[in-house]
Amino acid sequence: MFRPARGPGRACAAVVPLVLLLGVAGFVLNPAIYGRVFAIAADAPTLAGATTVSAFQLGISIVPPSPVPP
Repeated sequence: MFRPARGPGRACAAVVPLVLLLGVAGFVLNPAIYGRVFAIAADAPTLAGATTVSAFQLGISIVPPSPVPP
């Protein structure tokens, strides 16, 4: 059974800003990564785009789902 070490209020106070920061970082970094990949692989833009999207999808599918406390 999942039991947090601290009260739920303190955990939420830390988790909410961190999740928000992670979302902003992912939103901001994606175009930069795409731009860099397309600049490096200017001769094969289709392959570069497919590889980048595949890498992101692989990363999303590898992350296990979070356990839901009862």
